[in-house]
Amino acid sequence: MRFAPTALALLHAVPPVPRTPPPSSALSPLYNFESDTASEALTAWERIDDVIMGGVSSSRLTLSPEGGCALFEGRLRSEGGGFCGQRMRLLAEPIDLSGADGVFIDCEALPIGA
Repeated sequence: MRFAPTALALLHAVPPVPRTPPPSSALSPLYNFESDTASEALTAWERIDDVIMGGVSSSRLTLSPEGGCALFEGRLRSEGGGFCGQRMRLLAEPIDLSGADGVFIDCEALPIGA
């Protein structure tokens, strides 16, 4: 399974509308995989797979060769509770989200093997 997040952003004062992306004027990017700093944004994340509990699933987050997004891909063992994921690395200073109304994650699922 592959997901292609183009950006992770704070959402400011956008009313909840299911499945409708907020206007870009309402976003304050936290991590942008479309810009010159995409490689730096990628280093803020780390994988967490079931190998920490003796499993065999594996995943990775990479920049798309075509540019414009990061790709989360992996192999998941479905028997026995396998899991794959990404999490932020510990930050030297917390991100102040007090002025935000929510978090918007722009991603899509790609076909297997894409």
